[in-house]
Amino acid sequence: ILLLPSLLRYQNQQTEEDQECGGAVHGTQYLIIALISGGANMAGRILGGLLTDRVQFRTSQTILATIVAASYGVLLAVKGTLWMEVAMTVIKIGFSMMSMEISMLMINIRYFGRDNFDMYSGIVRAVGYIGTTTGTAMAAFLEPYTAVLCTCVMSCVQVFLALSIGNSSHE
Repeated sequence: ILLLPSLLRYQNQQTEEDQECGGAVHGTQYLIIALISGGANMAGRILGGLLTDRVQFRTSQTILATIVAASYGVLLAVKGTLWMEVAMTVIKIGFSMMSMEISMLMINIRYFGRDNFDMYSGIVRAVGYIGTTTGTAMAAFLEPYTAVLCTCVMSCVQVFLALSIGNSSHE
C-alpha cells in the first residue's frame, strides 16, 4: 500500500515544474490509489477464491508469481504514470489472488497432514508476516525504484519457490 504513493510522489517530483509541494500526492491521485488498492484487492480475492477449486496450488502460484515479477519488470523498464498504474493494478490483483490461496492453504489439514499441520501452518503464517514487514519497510524507507527493484528480485525468487512446493488440489 505504501509503494504506489511513493512511486506517484517520485513521478510528481520528476515531472512538475512547480516544486513547492515537494511532489506530494494530491487530487485525483488519491482516487487512483484507492481504486488500485481497494478495487484490485477485492477483485483478486474473488478471483483467488474461484481459482482455488479449479487450478492446483503449485501451478497457480507459479503463474501468478511470474505475472507479478513481470509487472515489477514493467515498472522498472517503462516510465510513465499510466504504465505504473496498470502494473500496480496487476501486481495488487496477483498478490490478492496469491494471498487468498495461501490463506486457504493455512487451514488445509490434508495438504500438510494431521501430524505436521500446526507446525507447517505456523511457518506459512510467519513467512507471510516477515514478507509483509519487509515489503512495507522497503516501500517506506528505500527510494521508490530501489524498492521496486528489490521487490522484483524477490518476486523472481518466489517463482522458483512456488515451483518447489508440492502439488495439492485443495481438497
